[in-house]
Amino acid sequence: MDASERLEGQQHPGIHQPGTVDFLVIISGEVWMFLDEEKVLLTQGDTCVQRGILHTWSHRPDKPCLLAGALIDAAPC
Repeated sequence: MDASERLEGQQHPGIHQPGTVDFLVIISGEVWMFLDEEKVLLTQGDTCVQRGILHTWSHRPDKPCLLAGALIDAAPC
């Protein structure tokens, strides 16, 4: 993650660590998932399963991103 994606040397301002297991499927478009030390581009057909990890999202293109998700209560990792 480069300096332009941090706020004055700090983590992305929207980063959070939920107490859930998240199941996501990208139906159309694309979205960036920012993790503590890296970023991942998710596009149509990609899936993401995460459990209580530090993350945030960034949607950059001018086209919408449609995703389906289920968040299930769980203890953080």
